[in-house]
Amino acid sequence: MEGLGRNGSGVKNGRKVCLSFATSPVAEDPQDLIIATRPLSISHLAPALQHLSSKTPRRQPEKRHIPSPVFLPSENHDTATASLSNLRLSLRSPKSPPHRQPAMAPTLPVTRLALGYPPFACDFDPQDATRLLVSGGGGANRSGVPNRITAVDAPFAENPRIAAEADLSRDEDAVNTIAIGQKKPGGSNKAPTFVYAGINSSTAELEKGKNEHFRVFSMAPSSSKSEKTAHTAVLNELSRTALFQHGEGDKETYQRLLRVSPPNPERPGQKQVGAVATGFAKRSQIVIFEVTPGQPPKSRGVLDISREATDLDVIQTGDDSFQVAYCDERELFVINVTKDDVTGPDLAYSMPEDGTGVQPSFRAIRYISPVFIMALSNLPRNSGVCLNGIRLPSGDIEEGRLAVSAKLPRFMTRAASFAVRNVNTPPGPGDRLGNTQFVIAVASFQTISLYTVEHRSAAHLDLLIELVPVMALKDVHPLNITSLALSAFAPPKAPNPTNLVINLASVSLNNDVAIHTIPLKKLKQQGAPAKKAGGPPRPSRYAVALVPPSKATRPLILLTVVVVILAAIAQYVLKSGVDPSEFFPKGTMVTPGKGGARAVEAVLPEVLTPGEFLARLVPEATTPQAGEVYVVREDAIPHADLEQAQGKENVAVPPQIKAELHEDTLKGKPAQSWDELSAEQKALWKARLEDAGHWAEHLGTGVFKGLVFSQIAGAVGQAVGG
Repeated sequence: MEGLGRNGSGVKNGRKVCLSFATSPVAEDPQDLIIATRPLSISHLAPALQHLSSKTPRRQPEKRHIPSPVFLPSENHDTATASLSNLRLSLRSPKSPPHRQPAMAPTLPVTRLALGYPPFACDFDPQDATRLLVSGGGGANRSGVPNRITAVDAPFAENPRIAAEADLSRDEDAVNTIAIGQKKPGGSNKAPTFVYAGINSSTAELEKGKNEHFRVFSMAPSSSKSEKTAHTAVLNELSRTALFQHGEGDKETYQRLLRVSPPNPERPGQKQVGAVATGFAKRSQIVIFEVTPGQPPKSRGVLDISREATDLDVIQTGDDSFQVAYCDERELFVINVTKDDVTGPDLAYSMPEDGTGVQPSFRAIRYISPVFIMALSNLPRNSGVCLNGIRLPSGDIEEGRLAVSAKLPRFMTRAASFAVRNVNTPPGPGDRLGNTQFVIAVASFQTISLYTVEHRSAAHLDLLIELVPVMALKDVHPLNITSLALSAFAPPKAPNPTNLVINLASVSLNNDVAIHTIPLKKLKQQGAPAKKAGGPPRPSRYAVALVPPSKATRPLILLTVVVVILAAIAQYVLKSGVDPSEFFPKGTMVTPGKGGARAVEAVLPEVLTPGEFLARLVPEATTPQAGEVYVVREDAIPHADLEQAQGKENVAVPPQIKAELHEDTLKGKPAQSWDELSAEQKALWKARLEDAGHWAEHLGTGVFKGLVFSQIAGAVGQAVGG
């Protein structure tokens, strides 16, 4: 049997085949039998199945669901259910329930589309929210599994349909990565859209030391009126290029990662900057390139890196400036790209150590804005998944800081893919993001978790807050999810739109596509300037319409239980005349007039002085003296805190806030007293301090007197003057 492609298609240049046979997609039955063995060939399967069937008592024949063998991706992908050295057989016992379809979340509509090949990547067209591209295949093989790129039309709340399909050579590798560029300039709706993909050349070409892995396709409306095909578009290959620089001895290298900056709607036809990274390379590389519609890619630089890149992303920061971010398992780096120069890489953030030698590892990254990156990380030993919002270095900030973080539910043991999308129209390059919301989708095996995070802007301050769970979609696919994509937000043209949604697409090793519809709602803009007569309408703002679980659910339940218990005790005391002290430990009942008032006063003071407020941040601090300056900053979350949150579902882990005494004053630094802050800034600071547990509404704002607030080293500065 010929080997299949690198991305789970099995044998490539001598590698063994990894097969998965499953008689039912349901995996929770305790009678399932899992067998892990040494590498097996196809000839080993018959004795193994015969031995297993002999252990099963015979019964009347019945119709069973036995799908075809599914080829798993290589060990380079976390979505594989077994490594290339293992064979997984899942067999149902005669007493197991019949095959049933996975249960779907009833609150999100879903549509599905079957493919004829295993997909490994998907991406929505940034200029058409209803157009999805999917890619994958069986690699170099003669097994009949094709290599394809499929364009899917996915109208909101309608069944998806195939709009175009490119059937590629079966002598080459599967389509591992894909990205959608912009349309050809000209303004016509029939102008082609450019598509970029990663496809390894054939084995014969690799033996010659030639690997034209970077491919450019055009996707244009079909002009054919033939009734033999229902396709409405055509995919054609335009060019192929070798971007990596490797010798003849590095034949296993393939294009593992591909990202391209989103098109600039203000300047159609402007160049885009992208990046590709190697996989299975003896010498890991990242290549930065620029593409212009209708022209071949132009390399801007080749970067040799010490560790293989786990993920990367690209964002446009100005008219002619871009930034590339990439991470390995431990560190995050940024590269700045201008019209004439490429600088970097510069270390932006390191995964914190807690002294045990065990650290979380980066899995994927996506830009929120030029200020923030959302990172997905896996905890060691498949013990959990975390989302981390990281503030990137800028100006006086020399290192990145953790802005917001959340521990995902316990059933999310290891993340494979995630997607991030602004639910409002993004600003132009170089403009501030403003107040908006992002939706985040995280895939772990067959499950997807949805989160939202709020971005707030006030004066010169940007914050990420309220990273909260929204919904979990379990058993979305029978087999592992390989890629996720969220459609771009399409601003409604009607003044009062009724169908505000974005699409969430997921593809899996079950050779299918699932598209969920996420509802949005229009928000009332408080404090927005009134519309001027004859002027343009005020910009609308939208948010996910799903209601997240209340943060106060558990405390409310506990309070209800306590009230019920106390009411029962009170009723019993009133009826029986029993002394209330019998129900409480000795020493908890204070006799009136004998220190009761003093006891209450000692436990809950009514006011705090600025010195006492500072003591909450720095317990060892004494009364501030004249000239002393305390700088309060957000510190990274220790790994130990994340380990403690493993057993809790939907736990948001707030960043640590530390206060340090500095001898230098804040001369030359922008700082304002509490009274000088704007109303929006005051609200942001209240929320920040309240989330950290250092301030509450009943304390009032008097505790802020004598303090000034500024941004120092990417955090909050507090200076206490005498």
